[in-house]
Amino acid sequence: MAKSLKGSISKLFNAKIQKSGSSSQVEEASGEDMNEVHVELNESVVANEKFSEEEASGEDMDEAHESEGVDVANDEFREEHNEDNLRDGGVNEEASVSMLDLEKDVDVNYDPGLWGIINDTKKDLSHEEQMSIVIRCVDVEDASEVKVEEFFLGFIKVDDTSGLGLFKRLEDTLVDLKLNIDDIRGQSYDNGANMKGKHQGVQRRLLDVNPRAFYVPCGCHTLNLALCDMAKSCVKARNFFGYVQKIYTLFSGSTHRWDVLKTYVKGLSPKALSVTRWESHIESVRAIRSQPEELRDALIEISNTSKDDVVMAEAKGLCFNALEDFEFLDKLVYLELILFFEELREDGFLDLIEEGKELAKKVGIEPAFTVKRVVRRKKQFDEDVGEDANESQSPQEKFKVTYFYHIIDQALTSLKDRFEQFQRYEEIFGFLLNGKFKSISEDKLMEHCSQLQSFLEYKEHCDIYADELFQELRYLKTLLPKDVTKSIDILNTIKSYWEEGGFQTVWVTYRILLTIPVTVASAERSFSKLKLIKTYLRTTMSQERLSGLAMISIENEYLDKLNYDDLIEDFASKNARRSNFLGVG
Repeated sequence: MAKSLKGSISKLFNAKIQKSGSSSQVEEASGEDMNEVHVELNESVVANEKFSEEEASGEDMDEAHESEGVDVANDEFREEHNEDNLRDGGVNEEASVSMLDLEKDVDVNYDPGLWGIINDTKKDLSHEEQMSIVIRCVDVEDASEVKVEEFFLGFIKVDDTSGLGLFKRLEDTLVDLKLNIDDIRGQSYDNGANMKGKHQGVQRRLLDVNPRAFYVPCGCHTLNLALCDMAKSCVKARNFFGYVQKIYTLFSGSTHRWDVLKTYVKGLSPKALSVTRWESHIESVRAIRSQPEELRDALIEISNTSKDDVVMAEAKGLCFNALEDFEFLDKLVYLELILFFEELREDGFLDLIEEGKELAKKVGIEPAFTVKRVVRRKKQFDEDVGEDANESQSPQEKFKVTYFYHIIDQALTSLKDRFEQFQRYEEIFGFLLNGKFKSISEDKLMEHCSQLQSFLEYKEHCDIYADELFQELRYLKTLLPKDVTKSIDILNTIKSYWEEGGFQTVWVTYRILLTIPVTVASAERSFSKLKLIKTYLRTTMSQERLSGLAMISIENEYLDKLNYDDLIEDFASKNARRSNFLGVG
């Protein structure tokens, strides 16, 4: 499956180059002047290889032609033939037929279930929702080693962003590409409700069609959202990050103030908070935590020298309310210890206080919580005296209850909820990870193999059989070197045996395991190319051209592997047929 799937991608890549590159160069060609077509197409292919440099420069092609002195007649000629393409279908339509002609390359019976799907969506500058489609598979074509590959298949315009709308668009695209939806064994998306929804999301709808398409939420998005949940969990937490954001805003709002900052702060610069950028909150805290005295000196300098009354007051306020406040400094330390939630909740508070005191000494402030006057109200005769218990707490105890415990509990709850799918993944595939099967009992191993068979069984079809997997793993225990524990290393170790007919079930099992995505990073990276390709000067670019140029840019390593002669021959013959049909030449 992986080999034929890779052939599909190569075929699709050829078609994308045909679609995106050279329609204007061959409009005049007839069946008799094939040599000219060859020359022009060769130039076009070379130009496509330089796409990353030329497209990212942001120069429009028409502007380039005008700067070279192309006359008005050529512009009229180009417009006339663009109209012909829109009216009659043109080369793009013929190339689209080639793009979808993938039946010869995909053999769904070659090997079961060896690819996963990765999706993400983003609005472009034309305010159109673009869905990036990436597939993940295990490549065994290389004779030297087995590799896990992720391939970008293109951008798809989406009009309906509901779970049903996105799933239908994805399903139609897979049908067009002749990719069997029943062969999906892994799916991963971001944490949007329309994607991950348990009842109406894309993952649920795909599971209804193919229960073996195991869903794994993006690990990076999951951690990021857990952190955001903590940051919003209580008033004190929101106030804290409000001060962190204000410190960045104050310095970044003026080049002069930023110069003052760089004069005093030689290490990390303050960072802006972001809801979507991963780990932005931790980066922001770390910049202040590592150099509080330097930042305080910079704020004092601005408050003493600024001619703007508002800036002066804000700098003084931040200096007093943040960097000269023991509670704020304590929170800085706490947010650095965030990885030790369970132990931290039970034993970490006193350690937190001690580190906070050390930080306070560096800044030169009293390591004590501010005592705030409590406004008391008159008690009614039927009120319980116990309701005043909180008012009798010390400032340190209040900080512990209203901030420390609150955020720790929110972190634990959020992580448990968001990592529910990862726990399910561990239950099913955990015995295969890091070579764990080598150290568990035979009874336990057989139990895991049976559970995996049950998971990979659907409609009387099963990818693996428990008895065969159990016997092969028993033998593999004695064969594997002690230092071989990673799944990809195990596959590379048994590859030679598999080629001779051995370890067939283990081979399929580990390939399925490795096709399950863990992040949507590849789809996210494709949006970086989207911004370079579809700039504000190119907002009218067609969807076919956008997707084609994106594929050429992202999968550029395939440019060196293309057979240009076959590509040119195919493209030129189609253009010649079109020219004869229209009576051109």
